[in-house]
Amino acid sequence: MAGPDFTLYLLGSSVPWGFPYAPACDIGTIVAQAWSGAVRDKTLVVRNEAKYGAQSTYVVERARSIAQRQHTPRSALALVYSGNNEFLQLVPGRGKRGRGPTLAGPDETQAVAAAHRRNLEAAVLDLRRAGVEPVLSTLPTNLRDWPPSYTVLADDRAEQIERLYGEAIDVSGHCGEEAVRLLSEVLTLAPDCAQAHFRLGRLHLAAGRRDAARRHLVAANDFDGRPIRATSAINGNIRDLAALHGIRLLDAEAVFEDAAPDGICGNEQFWDDCHPKLEGYILMAERLGTHIADFTGTKAAPAVPSREAVERAHGIDRSFMADVHGRMGLYCYKHSGCWDDEITLGLGEDYLRRALEMAPGSIEVHVALALLLAWRGNDAAARSLARAAHALDATRTLWLLHGPEARNTLGALGITDVESWILND
Repeated sequence: MAGPDFTLYLLGSSVPWGFPYAPACDIGTIVAQAWSGAVRDKTLVVRNEAKYGAQSTYVVERARSIAQRQHTPRSALALVYSGNNEFLQLVPGRGKRGRGPTLAGPDETQAVAAAHRRNLEAAVLDLRRAGVEPVLSTLPTNLRDWPPSYTVLADDRAEQIERLYGEAIDVSGHCGEEAVRLLSEVLTLAPDCAQAHFRLGRLHLAAGRRDAARRHLVAANDFDGRPIRATSAINGNIRDLAALHGIRLLDAEAVFEDAAPDGICGNEQFWDDCHPKLEGYILMAERLGTHIADFTGTKAAPAVPSREAVERAHGIDRSFMADVHGRMGLYCYKHSGCWDDEITLGLGEDYLRRALEMAPGSIEVHVALALLLAWRGNDAAARSLARAAHALDATRTLWLLHGPEARNTLGALGITDVESWILND
């Protein structure tokens, strides 16, 4: 094939890396499949330089490394997708799950957002100076079905807020409007109560009040005391930088919202808080392809492959998806430290049960589901699963149950003798 390569770089954290399909599949490999491995007679080379859990400081490091490489004119493009992990350094102390005193004041929160903006600005300008065309992407998130990680409660009103919130949850199943009233009263006392915004948003959505629902669900994310999803400020940074410097913008947030029921993204599009299902990765690959076509003077980007074609090309079969469901079940379980964790724990249980259906011999899935059920209070079912795992492979089961994560879970439940817990009635 004539001419030098055309290089597509992916920079950022777990989404550009391709979680939970990585390393088999990501946005770049889908683009390569669509373009049949070539862009205007140049071999298309995908270099995924994203890293799970990376913050924007890592994006700057990778951009500077890429900028030191040689690139001929119009031979390289970089997708920059970063902003979900900027607040991970905020760690709640011991106490009530998912709520308590502030972890970062307004000044610190603004400083984190400002640092994200500076880092992305430095990264895209370094890339552009080196002849690599940057594409900034906004970050879509699961607003509909993923609760805030941490709710800040004012010390002097915490007890009253918790009482009102509890009453709202108690009546929400049979008297939605009374729950709306109680949650609205919570927000009168504490306008930044993220969990109240989340529950109120879902009640409005169930009642068909889309605009009110969206307002509260966005507020739930923006008021999260430890956000693990991109906030409005983060996506605002991305749009502002694209406009200020004339950088290409892949507005994935808008694209996902256009495809979502009621324009509010949820579990139909995401596995969890921010990681898309395969259709979402295909959608982003399609939009990135239009930028490649425009940048290279290609008349039109080729059509992206169907989901079935992507699955065939990347080996995404039943065994692969069993592993994905297992990993996502663990992800939901590990991120269930929020105030009202039944949503995330329920989702995690659904994933792990599906994984067990697809891979009934998996010791890891047996143990993971046993731990989740034990945490949810279903000790009988948890022990039954642990016994089944022990019957399949006693050595590996005990090794997993003596691991730090299992010890933490079981220890918090007062279970210190794992063998007795499994084997004794």
